[in-house]
Amino acid sequence: APTAANKTESTPEDTAKAFTPDGWLKSGDFGFMKNGCLYITGRAKDIIFVNGQNYYPHDIVNVAEEVEGIELNKIAVAGFFNNDNGRDETIAFVFHRGSLEKFMPVAAALQRVVNSRTGLELDRILPVKDIPRTTSGKLQRFKLLEQYKNGLFSDVEQELERARYKAKMDIISG
Repeated sequence: APTAANKTESTPEDTAKAFTPDGWLKSGDFGFMKNGCLYITGRAKDIIFVNGQNYYPHDIVNVAEEVEGIELNKIAVAGFFNNDNGRDETIAFVFHRGSLEKFMPVAAALQRVVNSRTGLELDRILPVKDIPRTTSGKLQRFKLLEQYKNGLFSDVEQELERARYKAKMDIISG
């Protein structure tokens, strides 16, 4: 068989679900075969789906790193289905330890560049003090997404909203 495993450690039904009809283990990886070699190109769960379009986080990050104030490996992008509004959303978590006033222009530039280069509208751009990593150094965007879903960034979102409102009022009052 072409797989590295013959069965899973659970029921025969679970084992059957874990393999494709032709015997490949469903690992969650995307890849292709060429000249008898398997090339892994990414993970299925890493793909961000928005309005029927597929985006890879690393492609968005590569574009984002062109923005002044966004450093290599200091941004993580994740997507999720928001049950509250019934739509797919995208969040950029940007490593930032300065003030929100200094973050806002970076976030605005990030929004513009990502939108103009990819057509993707980031739903949220949040400053974070830390980006979790695996022991091998890979960014753990799903930990950040889990923290977001658990409300860990609610305070900073409210602060950003107040800062945006204040900036609009400052513009209006001249």
